[in-house]
Amino acid sequence: MSKKVIRRILTLCLLATFVAVAGTAPTAAGGGRARKKIMLDKNFVLNVGQEVLTADGKLKIKFVSVPEDSRCPKGVNCIWAGNARVMLQVGKPTGTPVKLELNTNPREATDGAGGGYGQYLIKLVEVAPYPVAEQTIKPQSYAVTLVVSKKS
Repeated sequence: MSKKVIRRILTLCLLATFVAVAGTAPTAAGGGRARKKIMLDKNFVLNVGQEVLTADGKLKIKFVSVPEDSRCPKGVNCIWAGNARVMLQVGKPTGTPVKLELNTNPREATDGAGGGYGQYLIKLVEVAPYPVAEQTIKPQSYAVTLVVSKKS
């Protein structure tokens, strides 16, 4: 092969590599990886700091933190089940998000384990990991399972 053909092949290989790497690069707007899209009425999991968009692109949800986790740890007898309180940011993709607090214990929440934003209802299904006696959960280790539906 001629040097010219080899140069073109190498250039195409480099270009293909660049395109593949650029596809996994952080987005400028989100500051993280491109947001995944979620389907309505289907459970999905978010890790701390992760955000998603609904498939219709009209709602953005970000899992911010677990400011309280008083759930009764495994290996302990408790008189109260406890509560995990999670903080989300929700809003339109281009708007300023609002804070939404969800709780695992319905008695701690005004509307059970769910909260609303516009035409959407966001329900907290699970907070993981579940506490274990004498083990500390690192704040960045939390993940929440949520489900989003449209209000009737």
